[in-house]
Amino acid sequence: MAEKARPSLTVTTESPDVRNWPQKLSATGNVQAWQEAAIGAEVSGLRLSELYANVGDVVKKGQLLARFTDEMIALDLEQQRAAVDEMRARAVQAEAKAESSQKLRDAGMTSNLDNIQNQSAVQIARAQLKAAESRVRSQKLRLEYAQVRAPDDGIISSRTATVGSVMQTGNEMFRYIRHNQLEWRAEVPEGPLQKIKVGHKVILRSIQGETVSGKVSRITP
Repeated sequence: MAEKARPSLTVTTESPDVRNWPQKLSATGNVQAWQEAAIGAEVSGLRLSELYANVGDVVKKGQLLARFTDEMIALDLEQQRAAVDEMRARAVQAEAKAESSQKLRDAGMTSNLDNIQNQSAVQIARAQLKAAESRVRSQKLRLEYAQVRAPDDGIISSRTATVGSVMQTGNEMFRYIRHNQLEWRAEVPEGPLQKIKVGHKVILRSIQGETVSGKVSRITP
């Protein structure tokens, strides 16, 4: 009896398995401040009397960092307040006189020119009062600026101010790193750069061997 013929080739089928193959890219770069801002003097001609912060200090928003001598500003403020009281009294007097003049004008007992002059005196007195009140607000603002405060949370990275110096408006006194945040700015060649996307994971290894995990926050040309 003849034997059954065996197949010479057996074929089986398999479904392909799609997988993401992770790739690693090495890069170098510098660790720098996330945002570094300057704190400058907002008044001029005043002597710096106190410093309350130094390099490396962690500061909170609104914390007092330095103080200028403010005795002259306080005296000027008192004078301006006195001038406001005087202008207010003059305005009240001018209004009373104008009201009386108007009544006399209505009764035909005074000329129209006198009435106009009295009404104009009221407008002048009110304008002078507003100007005096504006000078008071200006002096209050200068008195506030005599105290240098941190505009945001952060850490002081440099200090150029010295006690006894006379600062001018805009002179830098401190630099600070906002929110005490640092970032690694990696330098990547153009070819591999095309594969990097915002949100990709990053592992930063320091010279001491420590590792810090993070993500790509932005890509710049």
